[in-house]
Amino acid sequence: MSDGQLVLTDPKGRNMWTSNTSGLGVTHAAMLDNGNLVLATANSSNNAWESFSFPSDTVLPSQKLGLGSYLLAHITQTDYSSGRFTLAVQTDGNLVLYYIDQITKNNYGDYWASNTVGSGVKLVFDTSGSVYFALENNTVLNVTESGVSAKDYYQRATLDPDGVFRQYIYPKTSMSTRNNAWSLVDSVASDICTALTPYLGSGVCGFNSYCKSNLTRNTCECPKGYSFFDEDLKYKGCKPDFTSQSCDVNESQKYELEEMLNTDWPLSDYEQYDPIDEDQCRSLCLKDCFCAVAIFRQGSCWKKKLPLSNGRVQSGVGKAFIKVSMAVKKLDRMEEEVQKEFENE
Repeated sequence: MSDGQLVLTDPKGRNMWTSNTSGLGVTHAAMLDNGNLVLATANSSNNAWESFSFPSDTVLPSQKLGLGSYLLAHITQTDYSSGRFTLAVQTDGNLVLYYIDQITKNNYGDYWASNTVGSGVKLVFDTSGSVYFALENNTVLNVTESGVSAKDYYQRATLDPDGVFRQYIYPKTSMSTRNNAWSLVDSVASDICTALTPYLGSGVCGFNSYCKSNLTRNTCECPKGYSFFDEDLKYKGCKPDFTSQSCDVNESQKYELEEMLNTDWPLSDYEQYDPIDEDQCRSLCLKDCFCAVAIFRQGSCWKKKLPLSNGRVQSGVGKAFIKVSMAVKKLDRMEEEVQKEFENE
């Protein structure tokens, strides 16, 4: 930093990023107590550059994000590449959580918003431990809140890789009553599985998978008879472990249905029957070479085709019947028996 710039280089010495502060009179760099990394000058009260003005996925107490700023989630907990979700402080005054397409980087749709178009000013992480959206009329919209003192706890608010904006605290001393680890205290859009249903794309998880929500993390799962394209990047979705039913011959005898409760892919319908009973719903899917899943709920039956999108576990959506090959089912049972024998040895 001999010329007053902070530079990031790759292993071959090539510049990957620079603070663009050459010639601005930078004398030193400092990490402030609030976590802000600054490039300071000798004769100015304003820093030439500071990390608080260029946030990534996290905000810290005393940090403010003005109109046009945004947070961008990491792709996974261990991969810091640009992820699939953003929290945008829009120039129209609205604070919005968006799902981002990985290829085009376009917003697929919002799954939470402050609904403050024309009045929002900035996102503030107050030193008292609350994250709020300041409005033009000197009122605030609370986003998250820790409920504990910044004197006793380190605090951060992060847009996590699963798309949920969460606030965490960490005890400053071992004398704290909490465990010595980051603890979740509040969140926004915690049930992203049901909050996000874009009309295009796969949804939170990839095609043919489904999303499960809990307080600390949302996960992507494959239905029985399917497996992940990439075990390390489960959001990429699932593929069938069997050859799909052919429409050239009657192969319905080679397939059966796996039942899953409270699971649905709401935007994959191509046929509906009403009124109908459960047995009829199952039979209609088995005999239809296009049917990959049937959903039965309160006397109605929906046929769904591949690829399945926006899968989620959600109370009250009924039963899902997943079509799988009997050969795959037989193999699964053999693997389960081998595992039981291994455990009993």
